[in-house]
Amino acid sequence: MPQIFHSAAPPLSQSDGMSGTRAVVVRASEQRCSSAQWKAAACLALGLIAFLGLCLSLPERSPIDAPPVALSNATRRPDGSDVEQPDGIVDTRLAAALAQLRAREAALNSSESELADALDAARMEDVLVAPLPNASKVLTLIAHGSCANQAKHQAFWGQLARAQPQLFVLNGDIVYGDCGDDDDDAGCAELAGAWRQLFAHSNFGSVRANLPMLGALDDHDYGQNDCGADNPYKHFAKAHFLRRWASPPTDPRWTRPGVYMSTVHGPPGRRTQLILTDVRWDRSRLIPTDCLYCAGKERYVAYNASAPDAREGGPRMMGEEQWAWLEEQLRQPADVRLLFSTLQVLADGHGWEAWRLIPAERRRLLELIGTTGASGVVLLSGDRHVGGLYKAARGEWGAPYDLYEVTSSSLTHSYRGHQPNPTDEAGPNRLGALVHENHFGTVRIDWAARQLTLRLLAADDCGVSHQGWGQQCDEPGSGVAGETLLDLTLNLDELRA
Repeated sequence: MPQIFHSAAPPLSQSDGMSGTRAVVVRASEQRCSSAQWKAAACLALGLIAFLGLCLSLPERSPIDAPPVALSNATRRPDGSDVEQPDGIVDTRLAAALAQLRAREAALNSSESELADALDAARMEDVLVAPLPNASKVLTLIAHGSCANQAKHQAFWGQLARAQPQLFVLNGDIVYGDCGDDDDDAGCAELAGAWRQLFAHSNFGSVRANLPMLGALDDHDYGQNDCGADNPYKHFAKAHFLRRWASPPTDPRWTRPGVYMSTVHGPPGRRTQLILTDVRWDRSRLIPTDCLYCAGKERYVAYNASAPDAREGGPRMMGEEQWAWLEEQLRQPADVRLLFSTLQVLADGHGWEAWRLIPAERRRLLELIGTTGASGVVLLSGDRHVGGLYKAARGEWGAPYDLYEVTSSSLTHSYRGHQPNPTDEAGPNRLGALVHENHFGTVRIDWAARQLTLRLLAADDCGVSHQGWGQQCDEPGSGVAGETLLDLTLNLDELRA
């Protein structure tokens, strides 16, 4: 049986799956730039050499799950019309390099402070990210988290760097850029500004060159709180996300209804599949509550459990194209499958957004895991601003075997309404207490022991101390950064029908 621990975990081991090429090259060029104005031209030349070396040395990304699509710099609306990508950028790595060089060039006759300002501005627009581990790489440590407000202190990047995961999944609300009434599908100044602010974070800049990342969109980075299929900003948000992620024109997400994707790493017997769903693009409207903030129906109430599923005209969590894609992914061979949903799947007992609000779709998901014969499935979610562990026993809602879910939320501003207490949100599927500290999650796979360990780790030292807007927390913090908050170990051989 799996065991839950609340004590400190052993030190995280060092991963060798990250490339430091970009950081080394750029640091080498910047360290050679002195403060004297007459050396600005030499700095420009070194910058050019550094970026040429960067372009030649970048390793190839792991293959995306679908075949290439035709070259295009537009994303497709459901009605067949095109939405141009922001700024018309196709090769974003080249665009970022050119932005850096132009900033240096423009500052040739400027003061030292103006040169620094120009370089900082160029970095804000940078879209380069570390390449994913290659398809043959065996994964043993994956990190994940959600809800990272760019206006707040982001201490978690330092903790992630210390944990040294091979891959980090930002599972929704990567930024908070809710669009205003004057925005439309053609643009949203709030969302574009939120991405710029994230890239301006020094903590983020020091980590993203070496830490491979995947991302999914939830409501606030899709431009509208609790959004679904009728979100008018989703095309702009998707295009901006893919541009920031340096997604090439062959990336199938440019033409998909949403940003769902998958990637596979490792040989047979040690193969890990990561599946990132999109539960916003086609999601039906939810039923508003008749008792706002009342326990169990705080914002929404569930559709009738006997209502037909989306194939028969009922409400939907995902579109049929994504359902067909998901079935195809679950039929692929893998030993561990990390299935990401920005919204909670197994959690019951609250009236916030979750799969429980559309019961037929949750049953469809769990039954699909069974009918495809997909073993090794673990669910990972975000959105809720609290962390927790959940379980659906074999047979519950069609689960083919005991299914487990870990919710990791939030990286920067978890809900501090009350102290952690096993009764502060009704179960019955939660295992242990909720986590109210800022945190991120890790998945450690011990292939030799055939075990998988889910952990939630403190993202900073705030603990449950009061945290003001844009601040880390009131002094002194009551927590310990990096401390293990929840710990659950599973036997891989039990994650099968």
